[in-house]
Amino acid sequence: MPKSAPTATILIAGCLGALALVLQPCLSGDASFLDEPTDFRLLAGLIGFSAFLLVAGGALHLVYAPSDWRTRDAVLADVSRNWLPFVYDDQSGQYVLRAPLGMYMAPGLVGHAFGLAAGHVALWLQNSAMLGAILYVFARLGRGWRHAALMLAFSGCAALGVLIYWLLSDRTLLDHMVRYGMDSWNPYFQYSGSLVQFFWVPNHALPGWWLAALMILQARRQVDLATIGATIGAAMFWSPLAILPAVAWVALQALLSLRDSLTSRRLWALALAAPCFAPVAAYMVVGAGAIEHGVAATKPMFAVIYLVFVIAALAPAAYVLAYHEQLRPELRRPLVFSVVVLLLLPMFSFGPSNDLVMRGSIPALAILAFCFADVVLAPQSRAGRAFRAGVAIAILCLPSALYELARPTFRASYDISDCSLFEANAAMGMTGISANYVAPRSEIPNWLMDLSAAPSRASQARACWSDGGEPPADR
Repeated sequence: MPKSAPTATILIAGCLGALALVLQPCLSGDASFLDEPTDFRLLAGLIGFSAFLLVAGGALHLVYAPSDWRTRDAVLADVSRNWLPFVYDDQSGQYVLRAPLGMYMAPGLVGHAFGLAAGHVALWLQNSAMLGAILYVFARLGRGWRHAALMLAFSGCAALGVLIYWLLSDRTLLDHMVRYGMDSWNPYFQYSGSLVQFFWVPNHALPGWWLAALMILQARRQVDLATIGATIGAAMFWSPLAILPAVAWVALQALLSLRDSLTSRRLWALALAAPCFAPVAAYMVVGAGAIEHGVAATKPMFAVIYLVFVIAALAPAAYVLAYHEQLRPELRRPLVFSVVVLLLLPMFSFGPSNDLVMRGSIPALAILAFCFADVVLAPQSRAGRAFRAGVAIAILCLPSALYELARPTFRASYDISDCSLFEANAAMGMTGISANYVAPRSEIPNWLMDLSAAPSRASQARACWSDGGEPPADR
């Protein structure tokens, strides 16, 4: 029996317990679309639209795929090659693929059985179905498909940030923004617009948006905290950073209703199931100390750069707060919570290019996008000052999404690559070890993962892409 078999058994037990909590009816509020028949026409339309949108964002490499996909393709290739676990032989030692792999597991299994191209098709179908289902939930929670469409176009006012920062600094931003998009204008942190999230980082965006939907449902008393908590356990394997706002939300709501929390059978059941996810948490943090981290507030000129960032990135939040009387009352608490999260996140730094801010902000930004659309589309706002102001803000913030849609018109597509993670990094000119994707083999405990029979792969210098690849990020 593998040494890690008891760990796997515990994890499976936790998954079954969490699934039982999610599937058990727990509605405590008014009837909602959860009680109504599924609108299959709307759902199919949104899934089909999502499939088209993801292709436009680079899925299947029919058009140019953002540069982050050079790394994601390598991870999918490695998971497809040997599924898990996977060991890399490098000059500096042996390393184990250790990353949030939730998005890659099912497509990797398909790729392992039928080839890498089939794995990419499976990844596209999986993500299209998930994005379509998420948009369906928001459309039914909100004011129809227009609500979901406005959420997809949502972003901060990057153009305003670029203008202000350009006037305050002599830093040349043009080359950087051409490669990474308008939302990358700030040197310390980034809040990504909706299309940027789904084009560049669907592995973080999909669980982040789903948790945002659950937080709104909980605020409407249509799901409970145990449902969100159980979902967090699974979402952690997709994105340990995107779950952070949901973790804080559950803790805050439990404290605000402490007596009810202490007497909730479902929360006690969650407390029993939660420790079973400890192996996933342990897997996520092995070797994580090598990832760049710190307090961002100590960086040079932080106060000025932070102020400019808040003005540009949270302009839509200022609009929603200004017209909060148009917002449905049950959305006000999630809105305030999200704004506080978005104000606090830039104070800290974790990961290359401060991934904490980019990924940890996703649920809060999704809630803000939902509230923004709720105010703009409110019946009492139409043809009024609130509607006109909302349209103006939306137009001011639209360039970020338009740039992502336009990128394939001036960047050529490149072929799917079967390079390993280490080979892809070398082809992009990266030096050192990607601590957010791998951990030294010596740091992986036997109880967590049995590596005795794990296949290994030695890296070799290769031309991984038909366009020659891109250099690593400069920040």
